[in-house]
Amino acid sequence: KKLFISGYRFYLEDYAYKYQEDGRNYFGYAITDLNKNGSEELILLTDMYDIVAVFSMIENQPKLLLDNYEEKYDCRIDEQGRVYTQYYGPYRSETLYTQIYSLNECDDLVLDEKYMCVYYNTYDHEECYDITSGEEIHISKAQWTNLAHGRVYGYGAGIITKAHTDFDFIRL
Repeated sequence: KKLFISGYRFYLEDYAYKYQEDGRNYFGYAITDLNKNGSEELILLTDMYDIVAVFSMIENQPKLLLDNYEEKYDCRIDEQGRVYTQYYGPYRSETLYTQIYSLNECDDLVLDEKYMCVYYNTYDHEECYDITSGEEIHISKAQWTNLAHGRVYGYGAGIITKAHTDFDFIRL
């Protein structure tokens, strides 16, 4: 494991610097094989299991798959190794997007599903869509909650990740 981690040393030190508070480092990592192909991924996360970044090692070089360093997303990982992100559109618009990714056999992060919900009149009315195909297919609020929003949001993305994975958090 040390050789695996040594390839990421720069990233670990850079990320760890940001995730310190009152002299306490609440940052760490987990190593797991998300897509069960025999190649381990490095998950950088906080002690609350908030996902910071996901890396894979390709030919002894770290490959960044997902960067949440600036906390752009609510991000979680489920028991099948799928990665979920949820974020508001550009310029803090009233459009909430949920994306669901998986790792293919080449350890590339592939978008499997994408949804959006547009809120109007301070959340009194919303229109939700499945936009996986590139077209806006209208879905109900209940479908949005079941397919997208409920998979990421709720008690918090980190809590969901912790409950649905067997990651061993290793504090730096």
